[in-house]
Amino acid sequence: ALIDSDKRDAAPIGLEATRLPIPENLVQQFTRHAQFVAADPVVAKIRSDLFAALEAQAGEIPLTQKIFTITSPTGSGKTLAALNFAIKLRHRLAQEQGAAPRIIYALPFTSIIDQNHNVFEKVLSLLPDFAANSSRYLLKHHHLADVCYVTEEVAAESLPLDKSLLLIESWESEIIVTTYVQLFHTIFSSKNRLLKKYHNLVGSIIILDEAQNLPVEYWPLARHMLRWLAEAGNCTIIMMTATQPLIFSRNEAMELVPNPKQSFQALDRIYFHIHHQRQELREFAAHFASQLEPDKSYAVILNTIKSSLQFFRFLEKSGVLSHELFYLSTNIVPDHRWQRIADMRQKLEHRSSIILVSTQVIEAGVDLDFDIIYRDLAPIDSMVQAAGRANRHGIHGKGHVHIVRLADTENREFARWIYGKAHLGVAAELLKDRQELNEYKFLELVQKNYEKLVKTKDLSEGEKIYRDWWQCSDYEALQRFQLISAKFGYVDVFLAVNPEAENVWKRYLNGVLRERDFKQRQQNYLQLRSDFRRYIISAPLKSTKEFFWNHVRGDQIKPGYIPCDAIEDYYDPQTGYKRIEDDKIMIF
Repeated sequence: ALIDSDKRDAAPIGLEATRLPIPENLVQQFTRHAQFVAADPVVAKIRSDLFAALEAQAGEIPLTQKIFTITSPTGSGKTLAALNFAIKLRHRLAQEQGAAPRIIYALPFTSIIDQNHNVFEKVLSLLPDFAANSSRYLLKHHHLADVCYVTEEVAAESLPLDKSLLLIESWESEIIVTTYVQLFHTIFSSKNRLLKKYHNLVGSIIILDEAQNLPVEYWPLARHMLRWLAEAGNCTIIMMTATQPLIFSRNEAMELVPNPKQSFQALDRIYFHIHHQRQELREFAAHFASQLEPDKSYAVILNTIKSSLQFFRFLEKSGVLSHELFYLSTNIVPDHRWQRIADMRQKLEHRSSIILVSTQVIEAGVDLDFDIIYRDLAPIDSMVQAAGRANRHGIHGKGHVHIVRLADTENREFARWIYGKAHLGVAAELLKDRQELNEYKFLELVQKNYEKLVKTKDLSEGEKIYRDWWQCSDYEALQRFQLISAKFGYVDVFLAVNPEAENVWKRYLNGVLRERDFKQRQQNYLQLRSDFRRYIISAPLKSTKEFFWNHVRGDQIKPGYIPCDAIEDYYDPQTGYKRIEDDKIMIF
């Protein structure tokens, strides 16, 4: 509180930190008039039952209970149901405590934040003063988000960007949509910039969507600190997913869905086919192309960018495809990824026959709906999440998910390049005697997976960080907490994929790198940051050609740079950054 107040006083911002009310029945008003994707009667009933159950729980749960779980299948409408629950609980807590809690909605990836933020924005747009006070009602906070704070007291264009940033970074809003990185690196931090929003965590309702994405080794650390926030900080913690991790014991967390097992057992949207025989990637590609049905849509989810690119090229060269082919991974600049997801969603809604070759970027929360999915072997929860991209609404016959084991030409499985021995060992053990699996078995499978995992996986690192930091005051221990591990041997590269991107780079070069006045430089960067990050990828240093890396050497101030007039040599519009395999033209 002191850090935040000191910075605001020094700014000075001159805004009253007044709170705004949100009507208790706002989400209900929205659902009465909104247009939703049609679903089969079973899925529609599950969505309706979940919404009604959480609404009832909001008025009945004891306010002394602070930790909850929401366990419900993918596509069951958890986002709106959870928002409705949180707003209604907020009213009860405000009446009890005299202050309305903020609602903090955290997601693991920036790629799915826009989707949820847009839903919340549509709901809050029913408020007559939302347009004038949009930021005071709803904030989106992550490293790619715009720096613009809109409030009735001060027009957005007249509030300097550094002052907007202060209000955004202190989470001065009623509902905050943010990332796990922002949330957990605030909780596990001693850094000035991160701590200035810590006091706004107090008394808040924190919703952790797709909670299974918190790495297993940090579960003990998360459990200690989320319990502390609940007890000492009066926070309400809600962990929401189809694959509920075992972070809290059953006597610590209250499940808000009356009978989660019943929801899973009622579903019959998806059928798992488990192929235990190891296949070389080229052999699998030939088999896949020969089995295509002309009126079906497909997603092939692979474990590495390298294998996904190879598979995509195999399909391109096969010459037998009647489907439109798409590719998606972090090899593509964010701007193109967002456009591609929107394009595919529209085509899938119109039942176009498409094939998506992708990495894991579509697994958590991306609202795409395919008929058939092929998933390279992965941890159980990842495979179940991948299944959530098949027949989500239950209206196109049964969706099929094929689990395959893919290897390179030297018979090395791609899965082992990405996932730890414990995760894959548990998955292999649970699937070894199965050839097929119905959707209603998913909940049981996931529970067994986590039960075995906590016995197999080394969880000592999370406990050690907690002990060294919290109990022994060794703040350097916090540096060992990294939700996103720094990629050794990777560098940021700016790709001027079109004239608009080239213009963004010139503004960065002139307004940031060459600007001598510190304050003006900071202002210019804040104004540019959102657009700038749209064209950045993380690329392997060994495959960056000397041409562009020596041009802007990457001295921790500026990224590598590929100009627009050379982009065709280094970037493919379909598959993204061209990874050079020939050692003779690598820098190192």
